Amino acid sequence: MPSTTASWARSVRSWEEIPSIFKEFVCQLEPFPYIIDSPADNWGKKCTNHKLICMYQEKIIVLELIKNRVTEVCYWFKDIQHIEQGKMLLYSWIGIHGMVGGKLAKSIVEYNSVVAALFEPIAAMIRQVHLLPNHSSNDQNLSQLNFLKQLNYKFFNYASECILPGEKIMDRVYQCAIYEKRLRVFTRSITLAHLTILTDKEIIIIKEEEIIKVQGKYDFKNGGVWAYIPVDKIINMNIHVEGEKGLLALAIGLQENSISLLFSSLQQQDLQTLVEAVTVMLR
Repeated sequence: MPSTTASWARSVRSWEEIPSIFKEFVCQLEPFPYIIDSPADNWGKKCTNHKLICMYQEKIIVLELIKNRVTEVCYWFKDIQHIEQGKMLLYSWIGIHGMVGGKLAKSIVEYNSVVAALFEPIAAMIRQVHLLPNHSSNDQNLSQLNFLKQLNYKFFNYASECILPGEKIMDRVYQCAIYEKRLRVFTRSITLAHLTILTDKEIIIIKEEEIIKVQGKYDFKNGGVWAYIPVDKIINMNIHVEGEKGLLALAIGLQENSISLLFSSLQQQDLQTLVEAVTVMLR
């Protein structure tokens, strides 16, 4: 993790604060764009490059310094296939997946969780592009998440916090962790717990992060991963049997990409209902 605050991402509020290596790639606009400077850093075995993220005029530009050369990727909001946010203790990231020049591109920006609030406007702006004009600010229908209070209160909080004002929950499917026995006394996780929420504008997938071992003896789950997929970016959805154990795989097809989740066979009916609801929305 970062050793000093000098390596934390920070907001850039004026032209003078933009690192000189990136200035030629940033237009001098009024009002000043929303810009985040994310310095190079080391996260254990991870090494991150210096990045500058600029958001303005319904697009996001990600600049990255790689071996003394700046690369530039520009994502228009309308071309973004999905975004992902993750948090594990002090390690967080945001991933942007979108079509650039007819090809799928991906940009990952990693940062200290302390400054996570800097990246929330980026995720919110991308997601709000797909809000319908007639959405009301209080139409969230969070009562559909109440069943999680008994099953997984952490997921209840995760889900409640990520529903945007104006979103209406249409359906949801929760899958607890699935394990298999190995050598009688050991178990291996096939899939950690995850929640799929269908709203009237997007599919939200919330997953537990990988199991982390502390000091060689304590295993626990830290934070989670949130994926947001606009419904109008989905090409198809289908369910198929995965492997000999009869697990069900839900495949969400996107342009040049797909996202898959594993479920227990007991979820057959709920998954079918979810797929049918999305199919109706895509017509």
